[in-house]
Amino acid sequence: MNASFLYGLVMCGGKSSRMGNDKSRIIYHKKEQQYHLYDMLQLICKNVFISCNNEQQRNIDSSFNFIVDENVYSNIGPLGGILSAFKKETTANFLVVGCDYPYLTTEVIKGFVESIKTNTIAAAFYNDKENLYEPLLAFYSNKCLPAFIDMFAENNYSLQYFLRTIDAPKYIIDNMEILKSIDDESEMKIVKHELNK
Repeated sequence: MNASFLYGLVMCGGKSSRMGNDKSRIIYHKKEQQYHLYDMLQLICKNVFISCNNEQQRNIDSSFNFIVDENVYSNIGPLGGILSAFKKETTANFLVVGCDYPYLTTEVIKGFVESIKTNTIAAAFYNDKENLYEPLLAFYSNKCLPAFIDMFAENNYSLQYFLRTIDAPKYIIDNMEILKSIDDESEMKIVKHELNK
């Protein structure tokens, strides 16, 4: 995949209800996770945005590009953030990264991008153990937009469903720790300790 056609999207719009505080603002790598991932994607993508909800936008440094969830797409999960991003950048191809993957590295993301073939509609990391796609470690081309609009109209907001339906290419890695999503405070404390040894 040619990175000059790729836009990065750091997904931060969730409610973080299990964590108890905003996951995008947790510091694992000397800066808030949203900014850490933003800087990482800047090394790979033509442009980068933080995807956020109305509440979160007040806390984002003005030097970072961000896209606020459109009201019509609020409270429907990640699909709402992606639809809002496509509304702003209709011809973009998005590399989507969730804010709750602290073990993610630039090298791993680069490997994924290099694996994406021209004309791929969508592709995603795949958890071989759980037999699940990782919809927030994924590539969505602008060719996805019509299907996403149809899904929204049908109240179907599942990116997992979409990736399975189109049989999206699976990116499988040996180090499963990379795919570890941190959703609660006790896990967060363990990971912080590990990363700061």
